[in-house]
Amino acid sequence: MKVLNQYIIPLKGLSAGKHKFNMLLDNQSFRYWANPLCSNGDIVASLMLDKKGGFYELDIHLDGEANVSCDRCLDIFKTDINNNFRLILKHSEKEGDH
Repeated sequence: MKVLNQYIIPLKGLSAGKHKFNMLLDNQSFRYWANPLCSNGDIVASLMLDKKGGFYELDIHLDGEANVSCDRCLDIFKTDINNNFRLILKHSEKEGDH
């Protein structure tokens, strides 16, 4: 599990404002997930985390390549990965608080 420690971001200790993180997802990290959607690849995850009062905005960019299985024939093939995501995280003390 030490391999996965590199993906932990210490949110509590971050100051307000923007913070940049780069992480590599490689063959070693893929084997820790029970049913990964992809395997045997190298993907760079670039995260821009903006810490604001009570919530966080994350802009995530994934770039690289990985092996995936075909939806139709289940053959494994290599594909390029290039995606952008935006997440908003909000802290709450109560379960179900929106």
